[in-house]
Amino acid sequence: MKAENLPEKPQENPPEKPTIRDIADIAGVSHSTVSRALNGSPLISSSTTGKIRLIAERLGFEFNESARRLKNRKTGIIGVIYYSALNDFRSSLYTNELFRDLRHNLERFGLDALLVEARAGARAGTGVRAGTEAGAVGTGGVRGETVSEDSPEDVAKPVPAGKPGQSNIIRLILQNKVDGFIIIHPEILPEEYSLIKTHNLPVVHVHTVPKLIPRDAFDCFFTDNFIGGRLAGEHLITSGCRKIQVVRIHEEDSEEFHLRSAGCLDALAKAGLSVDSEQSLSCSCSYEGGYEIAVKNIAYLKSLDGIFVPADITAFGFLNALREAGISVPGKLKVIGFDDSPVSRLTLPTLTTIHQPRELLTEMACRRMNTLLFEDAPRDPVVEYLSPSLVVRGSTLSSVFRRPSAVHAVDST
Repeated sequence: MKAENLPEKPQENPPEKPTIRDIADIAGVSHSTVSRALNGSPLISSSTTGKIRLIAERLGFEFNESARRLKNRKTGIIGVIYYSALNDFRSSLYTNELFRDLRHNLERFGLDALLVEARAGARAGTGVRAGTEAGAVGTGGVRGETVSEDSPEDVAKPVPAGKPGQSNIIRLILQNKVDGFIIIHPEILPEEYSLIKTHNLPVVHVHTVPKLIPRDAFDCFFTDNFIGGRLAGEHLITSGCRKIQVVRIHEEDSEEFHLRSAGCLDALAKAGLSVDSEQSLSCSCSYEGGYEIAVKNIAYLKSLDGIFVPADITAFGFLNALREAGISVPGKLKVIGFDDSPVSRLTLPTLTTIHQPRELLTEMACRRMNTLLFEDAPRDPVVEYLSPSLVVRGSTLSSVFRRPSAVHAVDST
């Protein structure tokens, strides 16, 4: 930018206070880049930061209290720690939406998300280069690279990769790379939590329940998976189903899937119904898992009128296998999933599912992180279980059905 384009000095009686957007217009960058530069984010190059600060000074721009505090932080970056299985598109569509919402909500508070696996050394073919971590993500970013709305020279270098197997949490703390952690991982080690506490960094858990420490040791925001499973069971019952089965997904390893199945079974028991204990349907959380288990059990599935699949991605495989076998959904068999991933609106038929309160989970988690960073609020851990809701679509929607007593949404798409 040429010097003559800069304001000469602060206006003595400006008609209104200058805004970040005013600075962005003069600098020729996005308002998010201005926010990051004024907050001292290392994602923005020193030359761009200097230019933006000069414009802000000459406009007479004033920081609010939160921004002043943020400017004094080390990075303005929050490490989002996740486990490597979430790199696999086949295993989770919901978490892609979760990452996006976390990023957007952090940006509302002038913070940036750094998506990092708990252990260095990602598997090849997972969308993150082997031996590297996912990079810092700004507006419009994706996992695995550092991006910006603006030109490449405005972006700082990615965090250096750790050695394979190394704890990225410990490395980020010792290198002073982040101001806090949002964790989407059930098995963070006690020594990692100990170092986090030693450095007095805020931690917020989202979605996954920690296994190796008490869940009330840090702030946690979860979906009430048991309630979600119960909603699914109640809906199948009130839709007229009496021969119902529940697909078991990774129950030996995952509390969330176990609770979803348990909630559905609870609803069945209260209605005087039960599942066939001699015929178990168990598979992985993947499209292939759902497809293969359905193909292998087509004869048995023809004897049912309702089935609960506790993950949308697995239910998609079920739906395709049933269609190929000529089993009408919902005419002969009603199917309900769990997550409300975007693809559930596109299947044939569209998938009835349980909507996880992803938007509220991420908003509450990021708001709590901001509170822990910048406000003199009590630091006693907050643990919240948020209730999911039922979304009725084509896979259970027949011409006549009775609505369950629970409040739910109906999506006719």
